[in-house]
Amino acid sequence: MDSSSPALTNDYSVPTEAYIKRSARDIISYERNNLKNVDWEKRPVWLKDLFVPENSSEIFQEMLFDMTDEQRDTIMDFALEFHAENELFSTFRTFLASSPIQRDTVSKWIEREPQLVFALLKAYPPDDSCLLPDEISPLTRCVVRNIIRSANILGIATLVALEKIAASIAQLPVEIYLELLTLASLSIRAPQTAQEILLVLNESRASIIAESDASRYVHKFALAVAFDLAEEATDECPCDEDGKPKKQRTAPAIIKLDHVLAKPGHAKGHVRIDLRNSVRLHSHIRLQAASKPEKEWIEAPIMDGVVVQAMKGEILIELLHPPPPEMSRMDWKMYNAGVIGVEPRSMYGIVH
Repeated sequence: MDSSSPALTNDYSVPTEAYIKRSARDIISYERNNLKNVDWEKRPVWLKDLFVPENSSEIFQEMLFDMTDEQRDTIMDFALEFHAENELFSTFRTFLASSPIQRDTVSKWIEREPQLVFALLKAYPPDDSCLLPDEISPLTRCVVRNIIRSANILGIATLVALEKIAASIAQLPVEIYLELLTLASLSIRAPQTAQEILLVLNESRASIIAESDASRYVHKFALAVAFDLAEEATDECPCDEDGKPKKQRTAPAIIKLDHVLAKPGHAKGHVRIDLRNSVRLHSHIRLQAASKPEKEWIEAPIMDGVVVQAMKGEILIELLHPPPPEMSRMDWKMYNAGVIGVEPRSMYGIVH
C-alpha cells in the first residue's frame, strides 16, 4: 500500500443504538379553558350576552326562561367546555322546572356531569319509603349510576343519597344491579368509600335477596366478585383516602389521549411500544393528569377506564368517568389497576 494513501478508519461507521429517555419530551403545562379566552366572534351573539358581563345568578336565571330548549343545550355545552359550574347548574334547573320533566334531556346531561344528579334529587326528592317519585322513577339506573360516579369527589354524600333511594335500588332488574355493582368496584378509588358503597348497594337489595335461594346466591356471588375487583385495584394501584394514586416503585407510563367522536365515553390512548407495559386488553386502568394547568391550582383530574381494544402502540379505553374538555392537550399517567377479563357490561352476561 502506498504510504501516502489514507489509512482505513471507522470514519464512516454509524451508531446502531440510541437511548431514548422514558418521556420522549418534557411534560409541559396546558391552558385550561377559561371564559376570558373565548373567541366570541365564533359564538352566537345571544350566548355572549349571557356570560359577558358576568351576571348574578338571579339575572342569569331570568334570562334562561326566555331561551328555547336548543339554546339551553348550547349553554350547557358551553358551560361544560369552559368550567362555568354555576351557569351549568342554573341551566340544568330550568330543564328540571319544565312539566312534564324531559327525562331524555335530563339523563343526557347527568351522564355528562354526574354531580348534576344531586340537583335532580333536590328537585324530586325520594319519599319516606325511600322510593324515587314517579316522575323520575324510569331514571333510577341513571340516578344510581351517577351517584356512584360522583363518589370520588363527594364521598359520604353519595352514601347518604344511595340510602335514601334504597327501595328504588331494590326494584332494579338484577342485571342492571350487577352492572352498577361492577361500576362501583372499578370506579371508586378510596378503599373505605368503595367498601361502604358496595355494602349499601347490597343492603338495599335485602328484600330481593330474601325471595329465594337462587337470588341469595346471585347477590352473594356478585358482592364477592365486586370486592375482589376493588381489592385487586387497591393492590395494583393503591390510592389514599382521597382517592389519589400513591407513589409506586415503578413509574407509570405517560401517554396522550384523544377523543373518539364515533364512540362517546371512550378515549384513544397512544402508548410507546419500546417500554415495558403490563396494560393489555380488558385491563382496568387509572389515568391521572401529569400536566398542570397554567396559572391555576386545581387537583389533578383522575379517571378510571377499561381497555376494550388493544393494538400495537394504541389502546381504546372505555372511560368510567367523564373526561375534562382539555383531555387531548394533557399528558396522562397510566396506572394498571388489574385485569377484569371481560368488558364491564358483559361480566355477568349483560348485553346493551
